[in-house]
Amino acid sequence: MWLLDRLRRVGFCTQLFITVFCQLGGSVTATAWTFTNEGPVPPVLEGGAPGAGRPVGNLRVHLDAPSDNPDRHGSLQESAYRDPVPPMQRDSFEELSATMKALKKEGGEARAAAWAEESVGQLRDELVALEKRKQLLLTTFGQEALAADKLFAEAQEEVRSTAKNLHLLRTLCGALDTCSQCSGTTVCGWCPVEGRCVPGDRLGAFAGLSTQCSTFWSGRCGTRR
Repeated sequence: MWLLDRLRRVGFCTQLFITVFCQLGGSVTATAWTFTNEGPVPPVLEGGAPGAGRPVGNLRVHLDAPSDNPDRHGSLQESAYRDPVPPMQRDSFEELSATMKALKKEGGEARAAAWAEESVGQLRDELVALEKRKQLLLTTFGQEALAADKLFAEAQEEVRSTAKNLHLLRTLCGALDTCSQCSGTTVCGWCPVEGRCVPGDRLGAFAGLSTQCSTFWSGRCGTRR
């Protein structure tokens, strides 16, 4: 769910970014997000007069704001790079809108545009980090699943081995007909009521036997355990 929430934020901020430039008097067109092995790549925004854009990482923005001064865009962009860009706000749409309006009022279109670009860049970095986190979780989950399969296989082998050993012990102990013969082994015990020698030790008869001894003697005859 947190990954879907992040993706929704990216879509929201991209829409806000486009809205910023439309409010500044420009026009934009956007291609869709693409995903590569290094992570998601944001859309390429284009519009306005040729030569009016400048690349920002994988993002290229073209402004077409009306101006009587042909050098106005360049001076505003240089000012935007000199002025510090405030940290991105993402608590609510109202706070984002208020921040955008305040920046536009204080520093002009270029400052608001720089803040929007910074916001998109931060979200892109977060998306890349989330993608890496997802891959790490998938890798960890895969390793845990393999470890669980290995433990299950070992447990199954132990069960088969125990069943095989118990079968051998039943054969061995079942061949002993008297208490004296049965008490001479460390893996068998005598059941006096049933008159049978069954697998067991000083702690009692082994589990999984078809014969349930009401009394179990181990070590020597007459020793109640």
